[in-house]
Amino acid sequence: MNYPRFIGDFALTPGADLQINDPAIQHQLLKVLRLRQGEILILSDGQMHEAKCKISNIGKNGVTVKVISISENKNELAIPITLCCAILKKENFLFIGPEGGWNEEEINYAKKNRAEIIALSHLTYRAETAAIVVCHLAAARAII
Repeated sequence: MNYPRFIGDFALTPGADLQINDPAIQHQLLKVLRLRQGEILILSDGQMHEAKCKISNIGKNGVTVKVISISENKNELAIPITLCCAILKKENFLFIGPEGGWNEEEINYAKKNRAEIIALSHLTYRAETAAIVVCHLAAARAII
């Protein structure tokens, strides 16, 4: 079963009651997903631990959940992936490098800082497509 998943600075302890005070998470839970008392969600501490939780109370001070169980997240990659972004023409906030490619100075700077330089193919990708392709290729390479 797929449950909504949230990453935050959560102290995950079996059986504990956790107060979710983060306004952004509260908004997502209550206004966007419209979750109610008794529904299940997953909280992750960002350190490979996640807890299956049940909403026990929705009040003026936030959302309270009861930690049902804790498990180790084994779905993360063994290598870190850093996605660099650049602002392109027309103020579009798009990913992976500047329009027209990287210049020699930028490539040398990246190499100096231990970035691995790769070519996706002989094709030219749109910036937002390239970001997805690179992350997929890096993930596949980490798994192999």
